[in-house]
Amino acid sequence: MAKLLIFSDEENIEYIHKQIITKLNDELEKIDVVLTSEPFDDLPYNWNQLKKQYVNKSDYNNGMYIHATKEAPLLYTNKDNNIFTILFEENYLKNKDNSLFSLTVLKKKQFNKISGEQKNLTKEVVIDISNKGEIDNFIQDFEDIEELKINTPKVKQNILQFSRKDKLARSLLEFLVSKDFTLVNFINQTNVFSKREFLSKYIPDSVLGLSVLNFDGVFYTVEEKIKKDNNAPNRLLVIFSSMPGSNEYYSSKFEERAFVKHFPTIQKLVVPNTNILRIVDSNLVYGSHYINSNNFNNYEDNIQKVILKVSKELNVNENNIVLYGTSKGATGALVHSLIGNYKSVTVDPILNAQEYNDDMNNIHYIKNDRIQNLIPKINELIKSGPKTKKHVLIRSPQVQFNYKISEQIINNDCIRFYDQNDSNIKSHAEIGKNSVSEILMFLNSKLLGLEV
Repeated sequence: MAKLLIFSDEENIEYIHKQIITKLNDELEKIDVVLTSEPFDDLPYNWNQLKKQYVNKSDYNNGMYIHATKEAPLLYTNKDNNIFTILFEENYLKNKDNSLFSLTVLKKKQFNKISGEQKNLTKEVVIDISNKGEIDNFIQDFEDIEELKINTPKVKQNILQFSRKDKLARSLLEFLVSKDFTLVNFINQTNVFSKREFLSKYIPDSVLGLSVLNFDGVFYTVEEKIKKDNNAPNRLLVIFSSMPGSNEYYSSKFEERAFVKHFPTIQKLVVPNTNILRIVDSNLVYGSHYINSNNFNNYEDNIQKVILKVSKELNVNENNIVLYGTSKGATGALVHSLIGNYKSVTVDPILNAQEYNDDMNNIHYIKNDRIQNLIPKINELIKSGPKTKKHVLIRSPQVQFNYKISEQIINNDCIRFYDQNDSNIKSHAEIGKNSVSEILMFLNSKLLGLEV
């Protein structure tokens, strides 16, 4: 436990309390403060106000000192007393010797700037996300790091959940997403964000009973065949995960939002010798629908490499590979089957994100981060690819937005459309659950090399 002395202008009290003291409370035995304007009645409850003449420097040996005024310091680091000293750089006279201080805090940046050669890979900041000015300052002076912790003392929900009802929180989260950060945890009202390239540090070795593998930033799992037939070739079903369920939708943990084990019993329902490769949409907050984004411009290439890598490891020929997905997973399965010349079965892919961005407040957090309308991309892939009937796309006239978008796909017999008219379908999410029999029929026919 250490004693702390603060020498500050009145205007810096709230900032010091939020940015420093709240993080050190458990380590402090006593907090004394000397103010340049005395007296001041509105101090935090555990701060003890002193006058300059009553400061006993020896009381703070092996303790801490915060200097947040232009006046000369009361204490500074030396070999005898070993006081850890913090300087508010913008408040100190430029001609003073800043080397007297162990740590410099740049108030406007709301970050700790450590002196010396060592790089600080983690930053922590307290932000009142109901205060637009604090958010604007954070964005203006943003600094890229490996891990970012944002404490939101007035909000008990994680920022992903809170952002669905708060515009300022959403603007902050959208900014972080654009900078290649994703939410990985929420502890004691602190949102933990990781840069995508360091995401593997936060993902467990196994999820949903499956070992998690990583190839160039693409996470995936492999379930080897359980039904075997010595007279049949090895097959590979590649499943692109859909959005998480309601229990995981607002989870602060990336693996709970991203690792969706769609069709968990599918090994028992497909033809023999079928291995299952599940690819995780490891980008942005909920993924970028497996499409290149501003922050991950070789995402599609890396996914193609994963499919090729696993198929070679399992000795599966290209003709025996089928890609499958529903919703955003269908987006990925369709695009990647066209890129890699694989067969596919897809259920109501999201080919234009306009409705989800404009009418649902950017519900998938991809607006401005990737191409929104994929129809031109898909049509170009169809034009340049073979005209064999390799793809089945299940859609429903009851879901008009996606249905009308799918009608913009050029007609060259490459994709066969199956219109699901089940009367139980009222929304996009209900197409897949009311098409299980048809999905299995099309998947197994593709795996067997048959045309329905």
